[in-house]
Amino acid sequence: MNMEDMPERRLQAHERIIEILVYILAEMRKHQQLADIDLGQLSQRGFSQTEISTAFSWLFDKMSPSPDLSASVEFRPSNKYVPADGSIRIYHDVERSVLTTDAQGYLMQLRELAIISSAEMEAVIDRIMMMGISPIGIAEVKELVAGLLFDSEDQSRGLSRMMLNPTDTIQ
Repeated sequence: MNMEDMPERRLQAHERIIEILVYILAEMRKHQQLADIDLGQLSQRGFSQTEISTAFSWLFDKMSPSPDLSASVEFRPSNKYVPADGSIRIYHDVERSVLTTDAQGYLMQLRELAIISSAEMEAVIDRIMMMGISPIGIAEVKELVAGLLFDSEDQSRGLSRMMLNPTDTIQ
């Protein structure tokens, strides 16, 4: 494996983890218990056990358990992800001209599923606007979100959880 390819592979792995999170959180929104989610579909779509485990690890780190743990465990976003005023983000005309419709929807989906906070969504939009290119599609949004989430995660948590590469060793 070429060492120059490592950052690209890591970014792709992070993007795949975000896809798993979208699936899990969308299923939870359908009022399914975490235990009722069919993880076999993720395996059938080509996701590895390591990727699925990493997504669950990220999910458990980001979510706080509800006070009532009697019947089953339910998760809700931490306050960081809940807009205080319940507002909805509307794209400016310039943002709509730069982002494809699919990319706009995907970014909103990530926000609504609490994968990114409102501030993180604004940071992604700012980066997109500074790129000065258009149209920006889902692939570019995935790349920016993965970089934002996992780079800040690694710095703020001191690499407490991360996905290991096949060539990594633990000493």
